[in-house]
Parts: sequence; structure tokens; C-alpha cells
Amino acid sequence: MSHVTCLRSLVLFLSVAVATFGLDKSTSLVAGQEPSPDEALLRAAVSRYFDFFAKRDLDDLLKQWSATAPDLEARRKDLQQAFAANDHVQVRNLTIRKLTLKSDRASAQVAVEITASDVKTSRPSTAFGQMNRTMDFVKESGAWKIARETSAEEELAIALSAARTDEERDSLLLQNRDLVNSQLISELKLAGDRATDYREELRIYSLGESLAEKIGDKRRTAEMLNIVASIHRMLADYPKAIDSARRSLTISEAIGDQAAMANSLLGLGVFSFSQGSYTAALEYYEKSLSLSKSLGDKKGIALTLSGIAQVAEQLGDYAQALDAYNKSLALRSELGDKAKVGLGLNAIGGIYFRQGNYSQALEYAKKSLAMSEEGKSTQGVAQAFSTIASVYREQGEYAQALDYYQNSLKIREGLGEKRGIGNQLNNIGLVYYLQGRHDQALEYFARGLSLREAIGDKLGVGQSLNSIAHVHHDLGDYAKAIEFAQRAATLARDIGNRETLWTAQTVVGKSYRALNQPAPALEALTEAIETIEALRFQVAGSERDQEQFFENKLAPYHEMTALLIEQNNLGEALNYSERAKARVLLDVLRSGRNNAPKAMNAEERQREEEIRAELSSLNTQVTREKLRAQPDKVHLVDLEARLERARLEHENFEASLYAAHPELKMQRGEAAPLRIENTTELLRDEKTALLDCGGRTRLSVCAD
Repeated sequence: MSHVTCLRSLVLFLSVAVATFGLDKSTSLVAGQEPSPDEALLRAAVSRYFDFFAKRDLDDLLKQWSATAPDLEARRKDLQQAFAANDHVQVRNLTIRKLTLKSDRASAQVAVEITASDVKTSRPSTAFGQMNRTMDFVKESGAWKIARETSAEEELAIALSAARTDEERDSLLLQNRDLVNSQLISELKLAGDRATDYREELRIYSLGESLAEKIGDKRRTAEMLNIVASIHRMLADYPKAIDSARRSLTISEAIGDQAAMANSLLGLGVFSFSQGSYTAALEYYEKSLSLSKSLGDKKGIALTLSGIAQVAEQLGDYAQALDAYNKSLALRSELGDKAKVGLGLNAIGGIYFRQGNYSQALEYAKKSLAMSEEGKSTQGVAQAFSTIASVYREQGEYAQALDYYQNSLKIREGLGEKRGIGNQLNNIGLVYYLQGRHDQALEYFARGLSLREAIGDKLGVGQSLNSIAHVHHDLGDYAKAIEFAQRAATLARDIGNRETLWTAQTVVGKSYRALNQPAPALEALTEAIETIEALRFQVAGSERDQEQFFENKLAPYHEMTALLIEQNNLGEALNYSERAKARVLLDVLRSGRNNAPKAMNAEERQREEEIRAELSSLNTQVTREKLRAQPDKVHLVDLEARLERARLEHENFEASLYAAHPELKMQRGEAAPLRIENTTELLRDEKTALLDCGGRTRLSVCAD
């Protein structure tokens, strides 16, 4: 700790100073009234304390503190460093604004202006200024001793954060008008940082922004607006996030704060990226990058390059993503931020993993692990372990995958991160499941389920139930498979988790089919397929995201086809078979897909991004509201109504888009699948047959 910092810390804890103009008594006494004996003693204790402070008398200074005060020994060391580094301490305008006495306890709110000189430079110290402090005293053997000291603004910020009504908050502000200043804004920011619920954070940060605007502190207003914007993003309210960030940018531009402008632009890029507006995100990132470069802000440049890399990654431009990630990584290395370097290495490993280049992914994940260990980043180490484990899992190296998942689990347990522990238990169970070790898989799935239920992790509970259902299906215990899968499906419907819903209903359908109960099997598989079809409206990402969407969602289509064949419903069987193959066909059409946006004009591309962004935002808001311990039913009904309107708007827009650009529908693999009534156009004579061989439909000509 520097000497200046030590002295600042000292004064913050002492909260008063030498009263060169005398101690102001006006705040607690009526004219002509003498103070009570206790009040007189308390004022004398304050005055005496700062006399010793002015003389730099460490021993007598510490005697003014209660022996039971916390961190007394640490305070002694701070005082020693402060007195060695500073002199010419002056205290002006010392005022006790409020005094509260109750039995052997007392509290004083003090305003003071302090100046000092730095011993090394002989220049005025920048550690001081006008301060408001609250001191708590305790009476020991008839004398008042300091028991605790804190910032008066901090106490007010805590009280404002705890206020449950606007009336209570307004009353506090009215009673403490002198404390409504920039320091209070800083304390509200810290109070918001300590909050554990996004809505609580938003309430506190919004109050800070409102007060900053009220006192005309434009820099703090812009800062708080950026923070408010980030919380709106976490709540998936992207329009409000972008509105707050834009307001912050406007203020920063007005006061010419280029660093704040770069930060606002970076935030706008992040928000646009979150809702799938990649064109807008890139524009914001490029502007932020330009400003950061002009300012020589390497940290800002590194952050912006990472954002550009993420956009490129989502767009499937892995070459550009790797280039941007590597440039960002080089800057972070130059800045010596090992923790961030570790995360950057892992991001690069993720690119190679997505491309199926597991050897390169593993190499970078291991480098990330080493760097994260050097940077003492437990979070980075945990992420690297997970990436390494996933690579080994995909390569069929289950023993090594288990080892790394176990290491990741230990870290999560050490951090007490229960949600992460539940995830790792499920990952370990998955490896056992892939190995065919069903007993161990069930054990870990059950442990994960128990923990997730205990912490109220509804998404995790659904995943665990689903995992258990898969094991029972593979073991041939179809009744239990149906039981767990239906529980998972019920929970998934309640919270709007369609991913879990379609997988659970697929297990239900397969199990009923195995039990030769076609009616409930057909019902379950129909819901699974309808859910998958509806899920495409949630895809607000790049074209590549949409291409990959159906790649692992073909199981219910195949199961439905087999079920319908068993029922001799060949027409519908062909329909579902063709629908499944239409999804697979997307892989074949990838080379042509990249040209699809060229068929659209700029206005159409922008409108499509906006509609998808709104769908993504509303879907996330609905899910998060359902995940709350006590969902707001009125708010939920409103969100679901808005979501339905957005889906209809998407359908109408897509219909008009395909009408204007018929080739776009084909490029996107959205053409209608072959139905049996259409086959007559292909079968022109008795010598031609339409064969479906293992999912591959082809025409054959039979010779006489």
C-alpha cells in the first residue's frame, strides 16, 4: 500500500481532523443552551483526538480508540506509514452535523476538509478533500472511545438500498440533503455491486443514476447509465439496455470524454451481439476500437478485439475470429494480465473445438490451464479443465475426461459454487452413460438432481431428470424412463425450457413405442417435433447458427417415421422422413447459404435482425421470469402475449420475404418436404419406383 493510500485509509477511518477554527456546536445546541455532560465529553473527545493527530502522536492517538475496536493493530500500522509519508496536515471547517447519545453509546456525523503535503514530492496530497464521516463511540470507564468509523455516504447508501418504498427513500434523502453528492453515487454503485439479484442491482444503480443527474454530475451519470444498461442486458431487456447505453454515449460525447465514449460504444456492441444484431455490433465495436486506439488504451483495444472475434465466430468466419482473438491475446500478454491471457487462450481453443480440430483445441486449453494457474485464476482453471474434459469426451477418451471433470468439480466445491457443482456432477454422469456404466451414471445424475433441487435450479433439475430417464430407457426400464421424462417435460413446460421439453418427450415416445403403446407414443413424439419446429423462432444468431440448429434434433423425426411405418401409415411416415432429411440437407446447402444474405437488401436484413432480436429477448425474459421463486403472473402473461405477437410478426415477415426472394427459401433449406401425394409427378410410368433406403430417397427404373 502506498503512503498516500495509507493516509487516505487512515483519514477515512478517522473521519475527522484538527479543528483550527474550533468545533462547531451549532448543530446540537439551541442558542444559549449548555451541552449535557455526556455531549460535552463527546465533543472534547473529538477535539482531543485531532489534537494528537495534528501532533502526529501515535501512542496518544491510538489511546482514543476502544481496545475492542476491530482491526486496531492494522490501524496502528496504517498510521505509522501515513505519518512517515505525509506532513503539514491541516484540518479546516470541522463540523459535527448530528449527535446521537444513548446510554453508553454515541454517534457523530462529521464534515471536514483536510489537506496535507507529500513528504517525497512536497506537493499537495491528492488523498484528501471534503469528507463526511460517521463515528461511533462507546463509553469506557467514563470516557468516550472510538468503536467504529465509516463514510456517512456509505451509511446512507446502505439505508437507501434497504428502503422498500419510494416514500421511505425520499424521506432519507430529505433528511440527508448534505450527503447527496458524487461520493454517495460511488457508494450506491458499491451497494449495487454487493447485491445478489439483478432486479435489486437495477433498482440501486438506477437510483444512483437519477441522483447523479439531479446534482449535475454528467460523468457519473454516464457511468451509471452504462452500468444500468449492463443489468438490463442480464435481464434480457435489450431495448432498455441499448437506450441506456445510447444515453450514456450522448452525455459522454457532450462532455468530450472519449474514454467513456469508447466504453459506451463497446457496451452497445455487446448488447447488439447479445440479441443477434451482428452487423450493428460490428459497427459499434469498430468505432470503439478506433477511439481506444487513438487513446492508446490497450485494455480497451483488447476487449473490443475479443468482441469482434466473437461476432466472427458466430458468423462462422473462424479465420477472422482467430486473427482477432490472437491480437487481443497479444495485448493482454503485453499488459501482463495472466488471468485474461488464460481466458483468451481458452477462447481460441473453443474455435478449434467448434471446427472439430480437437488436437489444437486441447493444446490451447492446456496452455490456458497453465496460464490460469500462474495468474491464480481459479475460474480460468475450471474453464480450462472443462474444455479439456470435453475434448477427451468427444475423442472417446473417457478416463481422461472423467479425470478433468473431477478436477473441475473439486474447484467448484472449493469455491462453494453449487450451481457449477451440479453441472459437473451431470457431466461426470454423462461420461459414465457414454461408457455404458449405468449404475455410476445414475449415481451422479441423482447427486446432481438432489443438489439442483436444493438450490432451486429449475433448469438443472429438468436436465438431471432427463438424464436419468435416458439411462432407464437404455436399461429397458421403460416405465421409469417415462416417469422421469414426464417429470422433466412438466417442469420444462412450466419454465418454458423447450430444449429439455423436446428431448424428454422423445424419451417418452420411444419408451411408449417399446411398450407397444402407439397412441401415447404418437402424442409425445408429436409434441417433441412441434417443439423443435417452434424453437427455430428463438434462433436470433447467425445463418450458421440456424444451419447447425437441427443437426442433433433428428431423433424424434426418425422415431416417428418408424412408429408410423409400424402402423402402416406410409404416407405420413414418408412425410416425417422427408422432413428429417430436409434438415440434414442444410449441411449440403452450406456453401450456398453464405450467399443468401446477398438476395436481401439492407432494410430487409436489418428488419430480420430486429425481429429475431426481439424474439430472443422475449424468450429469455419469459424463461427467467418462470425461473423466479415467485414469478409475477401478470408480467408473465404480458410477456407471453408479446412473444406470441412477435412470432406472428416473424411468420408474416418471412412469408413476404420468401415471396419477394423465392431463391432464398431454397438456399435456407426451407422448401416443403416431399409428401406421398407429390410422388405422382415423379412416377410417370409403371417402370419407375421411389425407394427410401436408410433415409436416402432415390428414383429407380426397373427393366422388364
